[in-house]
Amino acid sequence: MRNTPPTLAPIFRSDAQLRILGEIYCGPNDSYTLSELAAAADTSAATAGREVELLRANGIVNVTDGPGRSKLVSANWALPWAPDLRRILVHTGGLIPTLRTLLGHDPRIDAAYIFGSWARRYHGEPGHFPRDIDIVIVSDTSQFDLDIAWNDIARHLGIELNPVYRPSGYDPTTDTLIAGSPVVELDLHRDNS
Repeated sequence: MRNTPPTLAPIFRSDAQLRILGEIYCGPNDSYTLSELAAAADTSAATAGREVELLRANGIVNVTDGPGRSKLVSANWALPWAPDLRRILVHTGGLIPTLRTLLGHDPRIDAAYIFGSWARRYHGEPGHFPRDIDIVIVSDTSQFDLDIAWNDIARHLGIELNPVYRPSGYDPTTDTLIAGSPVVELDLHRDNS
């Protein structure tokens, strides 16, 4: 299998590596099992294992024994450039776990979808890096009652956010606003502990 650099961040070796690093450095947990990382990267456990081993061998992640025969993978925050790596990941492979963590705690939000230029890069379409993130928030609660601090989140991410609100039952495939754009659904109901 040939690895091609991800369109969102061609400085990384593959989409799997980018998404694994994004989950480890930007996700809500301190450590992850290989199966959790494989799911986050939408790849096989074998591929996730190879990527983690390469990252471990280069000191970018730590691997420790977990319960039973499992291994736990965590960020190596002792690296002098770990905060800089996280800043890159927040815009690329870590945007999904970051937004999932920031929005997933609110049970009034039914779903969230990223669309536009960021979603196009995520799905492999070449182009300039996005200047903003277009996101649909699905909720029957009004945007004023949700009181999401978009400016604070944008400041945290270091990129402009453009939220659009839609009611429950929303189907992104029928929305004329995002017609023709791929979407990336944020799995807000995943464990955000």
